[in-house]
Amino acid sequence: MSKEVVIDVQNVSKTYAQGDLSVDVLRDVSFKIYAGERVAIVGASGSGKSTLLHLLGGLEPPSSGFVVIKNVDINRLGAKALGHFRSCYVGFIYQFHHLLPEFTAFENVCLPLRIQLDAKGTAFRTHDSSSWQDRLGWVARKLMGVGQFIVLLLTFWFKAFAHRHKIKRALPGIKEKASTVLALVGLTDRQHHKPAEMSGGERQRAAIARALVAEPACILADEPTGNLDWKNSDQIYDMMLSLNKTHQTSFIVVTHDQALANRMDRVLRLEEGRLTEVESA
Repeated sequence: MSKEVVIDVQNVSKTYAQGDLSVDVLRDVSFKIYAGERVAIVGASGSGKSTLLHLLGGLEPPSSGFVVIKNVDINRLGAKALGHFRSCYVGFIYQFHHLLPEFTAFENVCLPLRIQLDAKGTAFRTHDSSSWQDRLGWVARKLMGVGQFIVLLLTFWFKAFAHRHKIKRALPGIKEKASTVLALVGLTDRQHHKPAEMSGGERQRAAIARALVAEPACILADEPTGNLDWKNSDQIYDMMLSLNKTHQTSFIVVTHDQALANRMDRVLRLEEGRLTEVESA
């Protein structure tokens, strides 16, 4: 396991307001996740495990403290930059697969790579950027003369054309990579089937392929086998651990399954909002 720090959580707290009451879900949580590390987070239902994953994935901000992924404080990113950052560095696996029902398994797995195209080369600026329409309007108001405005419009048109060309050039590589990852999870023969035509275990394997295809630095898994029987659960566990070794992707898994937790490199317990490390037996 590498000593490169992928996630650095520093003094994170999360409080929700309910009317006149405040509920402290997380209290001064700090820990590090290293490259290629497998970490289980356990705790009673309602202890804040899913909330912690949401904070790690930038789906909601902490009330205080910092979440740093790949040396970037994600809560200082603007909304667009945060979305781009997630597409490059964070993968998600949920208890429910959340595959798009109108797309095949292959098309679902292609989507993260298509989205990632927009993020490549993005500078993850730590301020909220306005939309390109707002920027266009602002620049237009500052420009003097119709000629300059026409030049600006042509510039935007050229950028749009270049982006479409980039997508066209990238499509063969996207398709090849999606097929390769689907083969890794044993879905080559099912890749052109829609979710409704697949079993529960197959849908969850497709969700794992979707999370892995963009080669994120870490994958956040929230009860990834909660809807599966024990046989499919064991298969999914074995697959996740194998892919972790192959890709050196860090896995953070929220689970009630003690057998899975025992197969992780570390186990962290969340209780009354505080995170502690479980001593290995």
